[in-house]
Amino acid sequence: MTVMEVSTNLEILNGTRIAVVLTCLNRKQKTLACLEAFFSPVLPAHVDISAYIVDDASTDGTSDAVRQTYPKVKIFSGDGNLFWNGGMRGAFSEAMKDDPDYYLWLNYDTIIYPETVGVWLDTSHKLSEKGETKAIVGGST
Repeated sequence: MTVMEVSTNLEILNGTRIAVVLTCLNRKQKTLACLEAFFSPVLPAHVDISAYIVDDASTDGTSDAVRQTYPKVKIFSGDGNLFWNGGMRGAFSEAMKDDPDYYLWLNYDTIIYPETVGVWLDTSHKLSEKGETKAIVGGST
């Protein structure tokens, strides 16, 4: 599937809200790179992307760097004892309050391709057309 095919199929998804959920600890550069890749996909203009991050007590300035670079990202602080699982649970819990259409659990060290989210949404739409309205769509990284 080409990027053009994905973009054409996604026009019906305008108004779709996606929440990316991640947790981090002392990985400022990797977290910033992950967010840069996530916020620059090939998508229709009206797909709303939000990010929810639990910073589990970073001492390297991760939260400040994210706030400065991505002021709309919602950052929550951990006490250093949440680890990945607790941080992801906390970020997911916060994202659920805004009731997005989709959630993407993402590791801070994952760099997605620009068309990844578009392919993901297209796959979800095709599943929905077949009656699969509740599905987990995953991919390799």
